[in-house]
Amino acid sequence: AIVGSYPVEIQSVTAGVNTLLGNYNISFSNGSLQVQQRPLLISAAPASKTYGSVLSFQGNEFVLSYPGPGKDDKPALVNADQVSGVLLSSTGAPASANTGEYSILVSGATGTGLANYDIFYQEGLLDVEPAPLQITAENKSKVYGDSDPVFTVAYTGFVNEQGPDIVTGLVISRAAGESVNTYQITPSAASAPNYSISYGMGQLTITPAQLTVTAENKSKVYDAQAFTGFTSQISGFRFTDDASVLGGSLLYGGAAAAATEAGTYTGGIVPSGLSSTNYTFEYVPGNLVISPRPLTIRANAHSKVYGQPDPVLTREITSGSLASGQVLSGSLQRATGENVGSYGISLS
Repeated sequence: AIVGSYPVEIQSVTAGVNTLLGNYNISFSNGSLQVQQRPLLISAAPASKTYGSVLSFQGNEFVLSYPGPGKDDKPALVNADQVSGVLLSSTGAPASANTGEYSILVSGATGTGLANYDIFYQEGLLDVEPAPLQITAENKSKVYGDSDPVFTVAYTGFVNEQGPDIVTGLVISRAAGESVNTYQITPSAASAPNYSISYGMGQLTITPAQLTVTAENKSKVYDAQAFTGFTSQISGFRFTDDASVLGGSLLYGGAAAAATEAGTYTGGIVPSGLSSTNYTFEYVPGNLVISPRPLTIRANAHSKVYGQPDPVLTREITSGSLASGQVLSGSLQRATGENVGSYGISLS
Protein backbone atom coordinates (compact mmCIF):
# COMPACT_ATOMS: atom_id res chain seq x y z
CA ALA A 1 0.00 0.00 0.00
CA ILE A 2 1.21 3.47 -0.82
CA VAL A 3 1.23 6.27 1.70
CA GLY A 4 -2.25 7.34 2.67
CA SER A 5 -5.25 6.67 4.93
CA TYR A 6 -7.21 3.44 4.47
CA PRO A 7 -10.65 2.54 6.10
CA VAL A 8 -10.79 -0.49 8.38
CA GLU A 9 -14.18 -2.29 8.45
CA ILE A 10 -15.40 -4.97 10.91
CA GLN A 11 -16.60 -7.86 8.85
CA SER A 12 -17.72 -10.19 11.66
CA VAL A 13 -17.46 -10.77 15.37
CA THR A 14 -16.88 -14.13 16.94
CA ALA A 15 -17.73 -14.74 20.58
CA GLY A 16 -15.07 -15.99 22.88
CA VAL A 17 -15.32 -18.98 25.19
CA ASN A 18 -18.23 -18.76 27.63
CA THR A 19 -19.44 -15.54 25.95
CA LEU A 20 -23.05 -15.34 24.69
CA LEU A 21 -23.32 -12.55 22.11
CA GLY A 22 -27.05 -12.61 22.62
CA ASN A 23 -26.52 -10.82 25.84
CA TYR A 24 -25.06 -7.80 24.00
CA ASN A 25 -26.50 -5.12 21.82
CA ILE A 26 -23.57 -4.74 19.40
CA SER A 27 -22.94 -1.75 17.12
CA PHE A 28 -19.99 -1.27 14.73
CA SER A 29 -17.86 1.76 13.98
CA ASN A 30 -15.29 1.64 11.13
CA GLY A 31 -11.70 2.70 11.79
CA SER A 32 -8.79 3.71 9.48
CA LEU A 33 -5.23 2.55 8.72
CA GLN A 34 -2.66 5.31 8.19
CA VAL A 35 0.28 4.28 5.91
CA GLN A 36 3.05 6.75 6.68
CA GLN A 37 6.11 7.60 4.60
CA ARG A 38 9.11 5.39 5.20
CA PRO A 39 12.19 7.41 6.25
CA LEU A 40 15.05 7.27 3.73
CA LEU A 41 18.50 8.76 4.23
CA ILE A 42 20.48 9.52 1.07
CA SER A 43 24.13 10.28 1.82
CA ALA A 44 26.68 11.56 -0.68
CA ALA A 45 29.59 9.12 -0.94
CA PRO A 46 33.02 10.50 0.02
CA ALA A 47 35.20 11.54 -2.94
CA SER A 48 38.66 12.86 -3.65
CA LYS A 49 40.55 14.52 -6.49
CA THR A 50 43.83 16.33 -7.09
CA TYR A 51 44.14 20.07 -7.43
CA GLY A 52 43.68 21.14 -11.03
CA SER A 53 41.36 18.31 -12.01
CA VAL A 54 37.60 18.56 -12.43
CA LEU A 55 35.26 16.25 -10.54
CA SER A 56 32.20 15.43 -12.65
CA PHE A 57 29.47 13.87 -10.55
CA GLN A 58 27.51 11.16 -12.35
CA GLY A 59 24.61 11.26 -9.92
CA ASN A 60 25.15 7.71 -8.69
CA GLU A 61 27.73 8.42 -6.00
CA PHE A 62 25.39 8.03 -3.01
CA VAL A 63 24.52 5.63 -0.21
CA LEU A 64 20.96 4.70 0.86
CA SER A 65 20.05 3.80 4.42
CA TYR A 66 17.02 3.45 6.70
CA PRO A 67 17.42 5.92 9.59
CA GLY A 68 14.48 4.75 11.70
CA PRO A 69 14.26 2.43 14.71
CA GLY A 70 16.06 -0.86 14.22
CA LYS A 71 17.81 0.64 11.24
CA ASP A 72 20.53 -1.98 11.15
CA ASP A 73 18.02 -4.71 10.32
CA LYS A 74 15.84 -2.87 7.84
CA PRO A 75 16.41 -2.25 4.15
CA ALA A 76 16.49 1.30 2.87
CA LEU A 77 13.96 0.61 0.10
CA VAL A 78 11.10 -1.86 -0.10
CA ASN A 79 8.69 -3.18 -2.71
CA ALA A 80 11.25 -2.94 -5.54
CA ASP A 81 11.34 0.85 -5.22
CA GLN A 82 14.47 2.47 -6.66
CA VAL A 83 16.54 5.62 -6.44
CA SER A 84 18.06 6.05 -9.91
CA GLY A 85 19.99 9.24 -9.28
CA VAL A 86 20.47 12.37 -7.22
CA LEU A 87 21.87 15.83 -7.78
CA LEU A 88 25.36 16.25 -6.38
CA SER A 89 27.40 19.43 -6.22
CA SER A 90 30.45 20.81 -4.45
CA THR A 91 32.45 24.02 -4.53
CA GLY A 92 35.53 21.79 -4.59
CA ALA A 93 34.62 20.19 -7.92
CA PRO A 94 36.13 22.83 -10.31
CA ALA A 95 39.79 22.68 -11.32
CA SER A 96 40.42 26.00 -9.54
CA ALA A 97 39.37 24.73 -6.09
CA ASN A 98 42.22 24.94 -3.59
CA THR A 99 43.35 21.96 -1.57
CA GLY A 100 41.25 21.13 1.47
CA GLU A 101 37.92 19.54 2.44
CA TYR A 102 34.64 20.51 0.82
CA SER A 103 31.03 19.47 1.39
CA ILE A 104 29.26 17.44 -1.27
CA LEU A 105 25.65 18.60 -1.37
CA VAL A 106 22.99 16.08 -2.32
CA SER A 107 19.40 16.74 -3.41
CA GLY A 108 16.80 16.00 -6.07
CA ALA A 109 16.52 12.23 -5.80
CA THR A 110 14.74 10.55 -8.73
CA GLY A 111 13.47 7.02 -9.09
CA THR A 112 10.38 4.90 -8.60
CA GLY A 113 8.08 4.86 -5.54
CA LEU A 114 9.85 7.75 -3.89
CA ALA A 115 6.57 9.47 -2.94
CA ASN A 116 6.28 6.82 -0.24
CA TYR A 117 9.49 7.99 1.47
CA ASP A 118 10.34 10.82 3.75
CA ILE A 119 13.75 11.62 2.26
CA PHE A 120 16.60 13.11 4.26
CA TYR A 121 19.83 14.23 2.62
CA GLN A 122 23.25 14.04 4.22
CA GLU A 123 26.28 15.89 2.87
CA GLY A 124 29.41 14.02 1.84
CA LEU A 125 33.07 15.02 2.02
CA LEU A 126 35.27 15.91 -0.95
CA ASP A 127 39.02 15.95 -0.32
CA VAL A 128 41.00 18.06 -2.80
CA GLU A 129 44.58 16.79 -2.58
CA PRO A 130 47.73 18.65 -3.68
CA ALA A 131 48.85 18.18 -7.27
CA PRO A 132 52.31 16.63 -7.70
CA LEU A 133 55.04 19.08 -8.76
CA GLN A 134 58.50 17.85 -9.73
CA ILE A 135 61.41 20.29 -9.43
CA THR A 136 64.54 18.97 -11.15
CA ALA A 137 67.95 20.62 -11.07
CA GLU A 138 69.32 21.08 -14.59
CA ASN A 139 72.78 19.75 -15.38
CA LYS A 140 75.57 22.32 -15.60
CA SER A 141 79.27 22.38 -16.39
CA LYS A 142 82.24 24.65 -15.89
CA VAL A 143 85.98 24.66 -16.47
CA TYR A 144 88.28 24.01 -13.51
CA GLY A 145 89.02 27.31 -11.82
CA ASP A 146 85.94 29.14 -13.15
CA SER A 147 83.11 30.41 -10.96
CA ASP A 148 80.03 28.25 -10.66
CA PRO A 149 77.37 28.85 -13.31
CA VAL A 150 73.92 30.02 -12.30
CA PHE A 151 71.99 26.93 -11.21
CA THR A 152 68.50 26.49 -12.66
CA VAL A 153 65.65 24.00 -12.35
CA ALA A 154 62.94 22.56 -14.58
CA TYR A 155 59.34 22.18 -13.40
CA THR A 156 56.89 19.41 -14.26
CA GLY A 157 53.28 19.36 -13.07
CA PHE A 158 51.90 22.90 -13.05
CA VAL A 159 48.13 23.11 -13.66
CA ASN A 160 45.61 25.90 -14.15
CA GLU A 161 48.11 27.81 -16.33
CA GLN A 162 50.33 28.40 -13.31
CA GLY A 163 54.10 28.67 -13.45
CA PRO A 164 57.30 29.10 -11.44
CA ASP A 165 56.21 32.50 -10.14
CA ILE A 166 54.10 30.79 -7.46
CA VAL A 167 57.09 28.87 -6.09
CA THR A 168 58.83 30.41 -3.07
CA GLY A 169 61.76 29.49 -0.88
CA LEU A 170 63.62 27.41 -3.47
CA VAL A 171 67.25 26.71 -2.51
CA ILE A 172 69.72 25.15 -4.96
CA SER A 173 73.01 23.86 -3.58
CA ARG A 174 75.78 21.60 -4.80
CA ALA A 175 78.25 19.23 -3.23
CA ALA A 176 81.54 20.85 -2.27
CA GLY A 177 84.62 20.47 -4.43
CA GLU A 178 86.59 22.27 -7.13
CA SER A 179 88.68 19.51 -8.68
CA VAL A 180 87.70 17.92 -11.97
CA ASN A 181 84.79 15.63 -11.12
CA THR A 182 80.99 15.41 -11.09
CA TYR A 183 79.10 17.03 -8.19
CA GLN A 184 75.42 16.63 -7.26
CA ILE A 185 73.14 19.66 -7.56
CA THR A 186 70.30 19.54 -5.03
CA PRO A 187 67.11 21.68 -5.02
CA SER A 188 65.22 21.95 -1.72
CA ALA A 189 63.00 24.03 0.59
CA ALA A 190 60.51 25.10 -2.11
CA SER A 191 56.82 25.59 -1.46
CA ALA A 192 53.86 26.30 -3.70
CA PRO A 193 50.18 26.54 -2.74
CA ASN A 194 48.16 23.45 -3.71
CA TYR A 195 51.19 21.37 -4.75
CA SER A 196 53.09 18.46 -3.25
CA ILE A 197 56.72 18.97 -4.27
CA SER A 198 59.30 16.31 -5.06
CA TYR A 199 62.85 16.90 -6.24
CA GLY A 200 65.19 15.58 -8.91
CA MET A 201 68.94 15.95 -8.66
CA GLY A 202 71.23 17.45 -11.30
CA GLN A 203 74.96 17.28 -11.89
CA LEU A 204 77.70 19.87 -12.10
CA THR A 205 80.57 18.61 -14.23
CA ILE A 206 83.93 20.33 -13.77
CA THR A 207 86.12 19.83 -16.82
CA PRO A 208 89.91 20.31 -17.00
CA ALA A 209 91.40 23.73 -17.71
CA GLN A 210 94.04 24.01 -20.41
CA LEU A 211 97.68 24.75 -19.77
CA THR A 212 99.90 26.00 -22.58
CA VAL A 213 103.40 24.56 -22.50
CA THR A 214 105.64 26.61 -24.79
CA ALA A 215 109.13 25.35 -25.57
CA GLU A 216 111.60 28.19 -25.34
CA ASN A 217 113.74 28.89 -28.39
CA LYS A 218 117.35 27.80 -27.98
CA SER A 219 120.62 28.36 -29.80
CA LYS A 220 124.16 27.09 -29.58
CA VAL A 221 127.41 26.92 -31.52
CA TYR A 222 128.09 23.66 -33.28
CA ASP A 223 129.91 21.20 -31.03
CA ALA A 224 128.93 17.86 -32.62
CA GLN A 225 126.71 17.02 -29.59
CA ALA A 226 122.89 16.96 -29.29
CA PHE A 227 121.51 19.90 -27.29
CA THR A 228 120.18 19.00 -23.82
CA GLY A 229 119.26 22.29 -22.19
CA PHE A 230 115.64 22.52 -23.35
CA THR A 231 113.18 24.51 -21.17
CA SER A 232 109.53 25.56 -21.39
CA GLN A 233 107.18 28.22 -20.07
CA ILE A 234 103.83 27.01 -18.66
CA SER A 235 100.84 29.38 -18.61
CA GLY A 236 97.19 29.03 -17.62
CA PHE A 237 97.36 27.88 -14.00
CA ARG A 238 94.18 28.37 -11.91
CA PHE A 239 93.81 29.29 -8.25
CA THR A 240 97.27 29.23 -6.65
CA ASP A 241 98.44 26.22 -8.67
CA ASP A 242 101.93 26.03 -10.08
CA ALA A 243 104.12 23.39 -11.70
CA SER A 244 104.29 21.47 -8.42
CA VAL A 245 100.72 20.19 -8.93
CA LEU A 246 101.62 18.50 -12.22
CA GLY A 247 102.57 14.91 -12.68
CA GLY A 248 104.99 13.41 -15.16
CA SER A 249 108.01 15.30 -16.40
CA LEU A 250 108.78 17.43 -19.38
CA LEU A 251 110.21 15.47 -22.29
CA TYR A 252 111.50 16.87 -25.54
CA GLY A 253 111.28 15.26 -28.93
CA GLY A 254 111.24 16.44 -32.50
CA ALA A 255 114.02 17.16 -34.97
CA ALA A 256 115.97 19.30 -32.53
CA ALA A 257 116.20 16.61 -29.87
CA ALA A 258 118.86 14.67 -31.77
CA ALA A 259 120.19 17.44 -34.01
CA THR A 260 124.00 17.83 -34.14
CA GLU A 261 124.56 19.57 -37.45
CA ALA A 262 124.55 23.32 -37.81
CA GLY A 263 121.24 24.69 -39.03
CA THR A 264 117.88 26.13 -38.01
CA TYR A 265 115.35 23.59 -36.70
CA THR A 266 112.05 25.49 -36.84
CA GLY A 267 109.45 23.85 -34.58
CA GLY A 268 112.00 21.19 -33.85
CA ILE A 269 111.74 21.41 -30.04
CA VAL A 270 108.56 19.45 -29.19
CA PRO A 271 107.65 19.25 -25.45
CA SER A 272 105.44 16.53 -23.92
CA GLY A 273 105.12 14.28 -20.89
CA LEU A 274 103.11 16.25 -18.28
CA SER A 275 99.95 14.93 -16.62
CA SER A 276 97.21 16.30 -14.34
CA THR A 277 93.65 15.56 -13.28
CA ASN A 278 92.66 19.21 -13.46
CA TYR A 279 94.46 20.25 -16.63
CA THR A 280 94.86 19.33 -20.26
CA PHE A 281 97.94 20.43 -22.16
CA GLU A 282 98.61 22.32 -25.35
CA TYR A 283 102.23 21.95 -26.37
CA VAL A 284 103.78 24.68 -28.51
CA PRO A 285 107.07 23.73 -30.26
CA GLY A 286 110.14 25.93 -30.12
CA ASN A 287 113.08 26.50 -32.49
CA LEU A 288 116.71 25.43 -32.18
CA VAL A 289 119.45 27.25 -34.06
CA ILE A 290 122.86 25.58 -34.23
CA SER A 291 125.34 28.16 -35.48
CA PRO A 292 128.49 27.09 -37.41
CA ARG A 293 131.60 26.90 -35.27
CA PRO A 294 134.10 29.68 -36.20
CA LEU A 295 137.41 28.25 -37.35
CA THR A 296 140.41 29.96 -39.09
CA ILE A 297 142.86 27.69 -40.91
CA ARG A 298 146.06 29.06 -42.42
CA ALA A 299 148.46 27.38 -44.84
CA ASN A 300 151.98 27.57 -43.47
CA ALA A 301 154.74 29.31 -45.46
CA HIS A 302 157.40 27.06 -47.02
CA SER A 303 160.54 27.51 -49.16
CA LYS A 304 162.89 25.41 -51.30
CA VAL A 305 165.98 25.81 -53.53
CA TYR A 306 165.44 25.97 -57.22
CA GLY A 307 165.47 22.47 -58.65
CA GLN A 308 164.70 20.70 -55.37
CA PRO A 309 161.44 18.81 -54.71
CA ASP A 310 158.62 20.68 -52.92
CA PRO A 311 158.58 20.36 -49.15
CA VAL A 312 155.63 18.78 -47.41
CA LEU A 313 152.97 21.46 -47.25
CA THR A 314 151.34 22.03 -43.83
CA ARG A 315 148.52 24.05 -42.27
CA GLU A 316 147.47 25.22 -38.82
CA ILE A 317 144.40 26.51 -36.99
CA THR A 318 145.00 30.09 -36.06
CA SER A 319 141.66 30.81 -34.27
CA GLY A 320 138.79 28.67 -33.04
CA SER A 321 138.97 24.96 -32.46
CA LEU A 322 137.58 21.71 -33.78
CA ALA A 323 134.74 20.00 -31.97
CA SER A 324 135.82 17.25 -29.65
CA GLY A 325 136.89 14.14 -31.52
CA GLN A 326 136.98 15.77 -34.92
CA VAL A 327 140.06 16.20 -37.23
CA LEU A 328 140.72 18.20 -40.33
CA SER A 329 140.88 16.54 -43.73
CA GLY A 330 141.54 17.86 -47.20
CA SER A 331 144.68 18.81 -49.15
CA LEU A 332 147.07 21.71 -49.79
CA GLN A 333 147.97 22.81 -53.29
CA ARG A 334 150.41 25.41 -54.53
CA ALA A 335 150.39 27.41 -57.70
CA THR A 336 152.25 25.87 -60.65
CA GLY A 337 155.81 26.94 -61.34
CA GLU A 338 159.47 26.01 -60.71
CA ASN A 339 161.29 29.24 -61.44
CA VAL A 340 162.55 31.32 -58.61
CA GLY A 341 159.61 33.24 -57.19
CA SER A 342 156.71 33.12 -54.71
CA TYR A 343 153.81 30.73 -55.27
CA GLY A 344 150.52 30.74 -53.41
CA ILE A 345 149.49 27.72 -51.28
CA SER A 346 145.75 27.05 -51.15
CA LEU A 347 143.61 24.75 -48.97
CA SER A 348 140.91 22.50 -50.31
